[in-house]
Amino acid sequence: MRLAATLALALLLSAPAPLLWAQEQRAPQAPAGFSGAWDSTFGELILTRDGALFRGTYGGGGVSSLVGSLEGRRLSFRYTEVGAQGEGWFELAQDGDSFRGKWRPDGEEDWAEWTGTRAKPKARPPFSGIFETRYGRIRLDQQGDQVEGLYRYSGTWGRIKGKVTKGLFAFEWREPQANGTGEFRVGAEGIQLTGTWKASGGEPMPWTGQRVEPRPGVRWLVILEAYWEEQLEQEEYSFGAMLRAYFRRYPRVEVRHRRFSDKADFVRAGREIAFLAEPVVLVIASHGSEGQLVAGEERISPELVGRTVRDLPNLTLLHFSACEVFVGQVPQQIQAALPSGRRLPISGYAVAVDWSGSALLEQLYLDLILGRGHSPKEAAALVKKELTCAGDESYSGSPLGALRFRYRD
Repeated sequence: MRLAATLALALLLSAPAPLLWAQEQRAPQAPAGFSGAWDSTFGELILTRDGALFRGTYGGGGVSSLVGSLEGRRLSFRYTEVGAQGEGWFELAQDGDSFRGKWRPDGEEDWAEWTGTRAKPKARPPFSGIFETRYGRIRLDQQGDQVEGLYRYSGTWGRIKGKVTKGLFAFEWREPQANGTGEFRVGAEGIQLTGTWKASGGEPMPWTGQRVEPRPGVRWLVILEAYWEEQLEQEEYSFGAMLRAYFRRYPRVEVRHRRFSDKADFVRAGREIAFLAEPVVLVIASHGSEGQLVAGEERISPELVGRTVRDLPNLTLLHFSACEVFVGQVPQQIQAALPSGRRLPISGYAVAVDWSGSALLEQLYLDLILGRGHSPKEAAALVKKELTCAGDESYSGSPLGALRFRYRD
């Protein structure tokens, strides 16, 4: 939106053709055959069609895979896991909502059961979720008849707030240099968003979009990293680059790495997370001191971190890969900025940590969550069991020392 004049011009220059309008109105088709998400004997199974083949991933993070072909209602496949491989088959039930099957490792004669039922989508309020609109993405959150939202357009951020009455969401929108009103409706299928907006004193303009559905099984690892180098003669180095390479082996983990140099960079990059449809683990990597992050010559307070992540309902963990940030009342200060009743898992270190020590701990910690399906709380407990250096004390002469790793939810 930005200013009303800017929006009006953008609308005239990018008015959708009839073909695009028809595409907006077309509801997605129900999953066909084996395609889609399944709750199976070995966890979540995601199957997709690739020409004449079906490809699938299963287990924590989708690290295990299979590929096969369909004949009638039977899908015969080969599977590959870490250190193992074999064959199997699935047979689809008549109603298309379940399958039964068998599998066996190479070299074995006996078959074992592998069954599954189609994963059912969770119920959601009509005005909750992400919509791709002609003005960019918008995230809405409906609680009862109250709706709040965040959107971005042409480099500007805006907020929406209003009430739903008999299926009509009447709202006010506000940007740094403009404001106005509007209304939305959601189609019967819960997919299409139609409505109008207008600036104060202006005429209504169309505002339409389509729901962005989360991809089954996909999770995000987002690393926001300050620049570590302080002098020109220092070589560039990056913790996020290491994590990106490490998690390439998980096909259903999307990794994004962004650098920030000051507060404005940090807030701008953090807000972008709101427009990802899937769950997100956020790692903030930087120098730290006495509960604050260091970004160049600026300090980022816990209050600013809290205000940045309050608009991220898809955030499942906030981890500080920084020295001396998890101290004092830092977790409470971040939680205080969140919407009432929301609890966000937060982790980090209470001392200055060795780079190798934090790298060792975080690869294990994040792998347990993103790759092996543990909750952040479970992963934090396992890290302390597996790594002596994670606690408040370490053995005499340890090169890593005690990292004093902390977790709170």
